[in-house]
Amino acid sequence: METIKNPFLFSSFLNLIKVEETYYEADTRNIHEGVVMEAKKVTKTFHIEEQEKTSVYYITYRNNVLFKELTSIGRDILMYIIYNIKINEDIIDLQSKKLCNDMNISTASYYRGIKELIDIALITKKEKQIYWINPHYIFKGDRIKFYAERCAECIKVVNTVKKDLNKPKFGTYEKSK
Repeated sequence: METIKNPFLFSSFLNLIKVEETYYEADTRNIHEGVVMEAKKVTKTFHIEEQEKTSVYYITYRNNVLFKELTSIGRDILMYIIYNIKINEDIIDLQSKKLCNDMNISTASYYRGIKELIDIALITKKEKQIYWINPHYIFKGDRIKFYAERCAECIKVVNTVKKDLNKPKFGTYEKSK
């Protein structure tokens, strides 16, 4: 049976950046007067996406808020925000003339959609047609660094993972007896 692939996969390439990390592993069997005589070069390769992305976060206590409490115009303006938010910023300029023109919507629809987003706490007014974006829901960039710089007291560590980074990378060789 032939596997059917998603047709969107073929419409464009996923551009990646290849990252190569190189380090040396010492052969502990071959140390002379404290000098490692032989080491093996190890290169690990991984890929990262070239394309910028905006993250939309799921908040468990606000289950399905985007579908239950937003009309299509509210969701459309939300998509506009997601596509136009600047890196490491929590404000956005939502000038009604520009947004209405870009989205081909009426001024009444603009204000209705903005009100919906305010009512569910995705945005709030900062000044005339400039809005704060709730970074608990939407953020583009390094959210941890952003919080550390703007509101360190708003960060709560909820778990710890320990990694021994000082452990030498000698694991591929056995010590001679």
